[in-house]
Amino acid sequence: MRRWPEFVVLVLLAVAFSVFVTQSDTPASAQQKSLWGPTLRIFIDGTATLVSGNPSTVTVTFTPPLPVLPICVATDMTAAEPLKVVPTTTQVTITGSKNVTHTVAYICSGRLN
Repeated sequence: MRRWPEFVVLVLLAVAFSVFVTQSDTPASAQQKSLWGPTLRIFIDGTATLVSGNPSTVTVTFTPPLPVLPICVATDMTAAEPLKVVPTTTQVTITGSKNVTHTVAYICSGRLN
């Protein structure tokens, strides 16, 4: 009996588990189909500028409010600074260092089903 090389098996498994198709209705939502069935997700992304203060913050409001609590991440596009990201169903608040006006990029995602 012939054995498959291990790397071929790993590649086939990786391809099998990463196959999905995305169809967008609007910029903020997408329908994903995977091996386990359809999943409806919301995606919101953009950039914002921190307002100088102690600490510097920016709040992005979701209009309309989201039906689920999203998971959000952000990165400082100006300098390598840590950020605190606090999402709710109505907004995401991003907090950075004190007295900076850096540009931050954020992305939020929520699973609807």
